[in-house]
Amino acid sequence: MDSAVPLRSMPNANHIHPQFSIIELKNNWEGVDKRKLLESGCAVVWYSLSDAWETEQQKRFWRMVTSNEEHDRASRFFWEEDRDVFLAAHGLLRITLSRYTDREPLFWRFKKDPLGKPRIVNASDRLSFSLTHTRGFVACVVTKNSSAGVDAECCARAAPLDVAESFFSNFEIMSLKKLFKQDRNRRFFEYWTLKESYLKAIGTGLNLPLNRFYFVPTTDGDWKIHFVDTSFSSGSKKYRFHSRTIDSRFQLSVAIIS
Repeated sequence: MDSAVPLRSMPNANHIHPQFSIIELKNNWEGVDKRKLLESGCAVVWYSLSDAWETEQQKRFWRMVTSNEEHDRASRFFWEEDRDVFLAAHGLLRITLSRYTDREPLFWRFKKDPLGKPRIVNASDRLSFSLTHTRGFVACVVTKNSSAGVDAECCARAAPLDVAESFFSNFEIMSLKKLFKQDRNRRFFEYWTLKESYLKAIGTGLNLPLNRFYFVPTTDGDWKIHFVDTSFSSGSKKYRFHSRTIDSRFQLSVAIIS
């Protein structure tokens, strides 16, 4: 049985400082209460770097805000670093959701829909979320009355460019080839994380071929999706995509569908 510990009373809470950013859907959000941000149509992204779970004290904190079932899932990872990042990611999700409601972190319950997309049990508050983690970085996005997807990859490593030939559209492959070598790495991870975030938002997994849609940059950090075959489009739904580099090491992309 999980025992609930109020987030506000946790002695180690001050050691956890997740960052947040806003996918802006209005001109001015400064000074707005973080709960009201969701009501105003913003997608709020919370993320944390590995220095938030490296010490034993910090690791205890993440275990305090995660469930026994999540502890069991974490224990299946062979490497301790992977166990730590898994609990940090799910702990970040729980404390993030609790910032927007009166529910304590351990009271959140989740289930997967028939296609495997995780959702909140009894989500009367109409919150939607998506979670991503990679070694050194965890992030989640929260929206209201829309579907969200988030994905992150370490972009400090060499991109597996041969993957593009199998999974990217012809437009994206040609775009990569036209770039200078030093720019090709980042663009690869922008494309990859945008695709993954979109699949997470629509909840179909890899049932939708990655080369049947592609992305074109519009303004700084914002992207537009295009479909090779319009039968894959979701009709009148509105799409919003954003990608940015965090701490020069991680490419983070977010998809919002409303």
